[in-house]
Amino acid sequence: MRKIIYIVSLGLFALLFQSCNPAFEIRQDSNLAYIYNPGRATIHPRYKVYHENDNQSTLFVKVYPVELLFNMANPEGVYMAELGIHYRLYDLTVGRIVVDSGFVKYPVMMRNVKKEFIASIQIKAEKGHIYNLEVIVRDILRNKAVQEFIPVDKTSEYNRQNFIVVDHKSRVRIFNPIVDSTSVLSILYPKKEIDTLYMRYFKDKSKLPLPPSFIIPTGSMDLKPDSIWSIPYSDSLILKFPMQGVYQVGIFPDRPEGYSFICFGEYFPSVKTSEEMIKPLAYLATQSEVRRLLSDPNPKLAVDNFWLKSTSNIETARELIRIYYNRVFYANYFFASYIEGWKTERGMIYIVYGPPDEVYKNDEEEKWVYGTKRSSPKISFTFRKVNNPFTQNDFKLRRNAETKTMWEQAVTSWRSGKTFEINQIKE
Repeated sequence: MRKIIYIVSLGLFALLFQSCNPAFEIRQDSNLAYIYNPGRATIHPRYKVYHENDNQSTLFVKVYPVELLFNMANPEGVYMAELGIHYRLYDLTVGRIVVDSGFVKYPVMMRNVKKEFIASIQIKAEKGHIYNLEVIVRDILRNKAVQEFIPVDKTSEYNRQNFIVVDHKSRVRIFNPIVDSTSVLSILYPKKEIDTLYMRYFKDKSKLPLPPSFIIPTGSMDLKPDSIWSIPYSDSLILKFPMQGVYQVGIFPDRPEGYSFICFGEYFPSVKTSEEMIKPLAYLATQSEVRRLLSDPNPKLAVDNFWLKSTSNIETARELIRIYYNRVFYANYFFASYIEGWKTERGMIYIVYGPPDEVYKNDEEEKWVYGTKRSSPKISFTFRKVNNPFTQNDFKLRRNAETKTMWEQAVTSWRSGKTFEINQIKE
């Protein structure tokens, strides 16, 4: 996730076509479950929006050429892939109408690219408006596409989409706000002349979400920083992140607005240490069990014994460990916000129930559905998007006393040595 970005000049690709092409559309009511299923999505683009001025913004899309299909079936007879990007900009301020759309096609020649290819597309976004940008990135030769919805906020010239972050040494654009203690970055604010930026630091005070069967009141975020310090601004400004937590860089010391960096530790999103393996067990174990595991003099052996207690078969225990911590990894990868992905409510559901069978998204919500067989029950979870000053990836579970969650049944299945599969349950 923290690869050094190699920006390819678009001047290398003079061949660039623009048109509206219905063949590249994906209906908004279509099942997007592939986006959270590592085995089904073949490409994993990264996105970033930057506001150039009051009337125009730029969408940057980063793809990894190693994920594209290359062949020599072209007039040049060279290894080349074809990347298509379809976009549609919805203005939410005036009632969700399409105000800009288009399709851009890029030939990606293997000899000209290394680790990453970055495309930039100008979009017509007006000051004072809030938008939702639908983006569909397609590997044309493989005929595979992924869809994403990106919030575009032009109500403030001080929010995250007005800053440019680059690697301090290579000066290439950074897409991922997740950093670690080895990261050395620079931040640019080209909007106006400034001489000072302010760093607001927040420790991680998050608590694990309660099971989905619990009805709990909606809480508010604590936006009081643990510390604030000023930074002399220059093009060569150096940012480092020695402690875990959230670092928000902004123009004002007292306003929770700016570009946020989130530091989760050296190995994130991977699970490497015994402590990192024990904490996600809180979804299956009691609080006292987790405390005993954390205080055990040999925590790695304690984790192994936890799983062995669920089954007397060593191979089965190993398979349970593999599945569970793969889910923890992908929960971190997909759902990280201002807290680790496995600590989020989407992460909790993903770890215990697995990738959803159906996913439907709109401007405000995601709906997950589990169960495909007619003879089996179906359960669904709806997550609403939260306005968060640190991230655009914060969603909360809509809790309802009438919602069927089968949580206890799912946990019992894991503790009995079986992954929970709703399709194996008869109604």
